[in-house]
Amino acid sequence: MAKLSFWALPNDPVEGSRLIQKEISIFTELTNIEVELIEIPWGKIWEYLINSVKGNNKPDVVQIGSSWVSILSAINYLADITDIVNSNEFIFNISPKIRNRYYAIPWFLDIALLFYKNSKIKDTSIESLDDFLSICKKHKQEVLALGGKKEHILLQYISSFVWGSGGNYTVNNYIDLTTGKNFEGIKLFFDILNKYGIKDLLTNKYGDVLWDFFLRDRGIFCFANIWTTRSFIKAHKKESVFTAVNIPCLNSSNCNFVGGSCLGIVKGTKMFDESKEFIKFLTSNLSQKRYISFIGMIPVRKETFNKVIDNFLFPDAITKAIKNGRTYPPVPFWGSFEEIFVNSIYNIFQLIKHNKYTHQRLKRELNLTNKKINFLIDLWKRK
Repeated sequence: MAKLSFWALPNDPVEGSRLIQKEISIFTELTNIEVELIEIPWGKIWEYLINSVKGNNKPDVVQIGSSWVSILSAINYLADITDIVNSNEFIFNISPKIRNRYYAIPWFLDIALLFYKNSKIKDTSIESLDDFLSICKKHKQEVLALGGKKEHILLQYISSFVWGSGGNYTVNNYIDLTTGKNFEGIKLFFDILNKYGIKDLLTNKYGDVLWDFFLRDRGIFCFANIWTTRSFIKAHKKESVFTAVNIPCLNSSNCNFVGGSCLGIVKGTKMFDESKEFIKFLTSNLSQKRYISFIGMIPVRKETFNKVIDNFLFPDAITKAIKNGRTYPPVPFWGSFEEIFVNSIYNIFQLIKHNKYTHQRLKRELNLTNKKINFLIDLWKRK
């Protein structure tokens, strides 16, 4: 009997492989459908996907970032699974509807939050950007850190400031980073980092940045994602040391980034029905409760979320972030140019690191990024 091929991304730095394999074993016991798990690093998955488009080594089911759904559906890589996607069952839907159809189903959520060290902030609420900035001004430089790798996660923090400033990245389905509120949000983020951020730009994998930055008494605030609570705070029993709040912004809502992973079925698979059963299983309430909440991500199902949210650290911040959150706009081909955007952001960080950051250089870099991204969008449109 043929095995169903599942390309998955590491969802947990320690126990991810064992836990997802356990879910696969339960699925096989229930259905008698065997699944071959192939784990691919996040940094390699885009290369694997694009190469599989050209070859015959396609999986049956694939885990993808929410921002890739539009491009993979546009090139007919993903099968239509509208019949098994009920968006009313999700606490937040990160799978965009394309041409009024669904090509992926949300699996779990991850959100960007602002963490701070309790001993540094006493009897002070952080409800607005002014609250945040006033605390920064009371302290010397190096009050900020960035959690996660220097790659796509940094775009999530910047997005909170873009949306919180009233921007939306796009103009008529093209990206424009230098216009109006889009530029104001990006500029605000980099201005804050330039004035109050750490100069070596710690962007370590997982929660290492918190250990280095906070516990050595180097800072107050850290932008990080919710998995930080399990990979670092719970792991080191530091629940009383940190607090998490929503990322402050000019606007009172729509600022926190909400992203995560989706599951899709590759078009043309000979195991389409089996693949549908598999992704229905992984996104079921029982599997979500066992797997997703354990690895520290946010269950996407409303029923599961309501049952487990009180087991998470900082449930109020999580709930508010999801209620007022946003995800990347379903711009055609977003996934294909995300890397250009990320590299541009890192170039700007380098300017800050070497004390060469100015608004003129920021605009110049973003103008160049606009041209590269929109050139790529035009190439895709002509195909």
